[in-house]
Amino acid sequence: MQGSQVLEVSYGQISVFDAATSTPFSLWEDRHVHQGFTWREGAVGFRTMAENGPFHVTLTEGSTGVSESSVLLVDVPFLSRSGKVVVASVADEFEVRIGAGSYQLRYGCSADHRIVLDWTQCIKPVFRVTRSDRPIPNDSDLLLVAHPAL
Repeated sequence: MQGSQVLEVSYGQISVFDAATSTPFSLWEDRHVHQGFTWREGAVGFRTMAENGPFHVTLTEGSTGVSESSVLLVDVPFLSRSGKVVVASVADEFEVRIGAGSYQLRYGCSADHRIVLDWTQCIKPVFRVTRSDRPIPNDSDLLLVAHPAL
């Protein structure tokens, strides 16, 4: 699943979701914006470092490296039931294939419009904000509930 794509971002966010998810975008609360992500099983929203524009999205699998240029670095659980994942903004999207299963999804976003999405198969994935342009919340303070945007 290695590769890269250009995604036209709008509204300062991207969504990563299992292709079988019927309502992939989530409503953002202030706490979501602060922590940098929204989360529902099978659908994750990530804040970008710019409100809009083209972002170069690099896809990796099982990478342990951390990009030094990432301003926001977030780890979340991700469950793919269909084996197909969509990376989307409000006006653009592309699909990638991964094996169905449980993953640790790492999101890194830099100020120069670069995003890295790394999937590592994992039985017990965790939530963690490792790096941010805002004060980093404790793992126990993360808001892990989001409602679908209809």
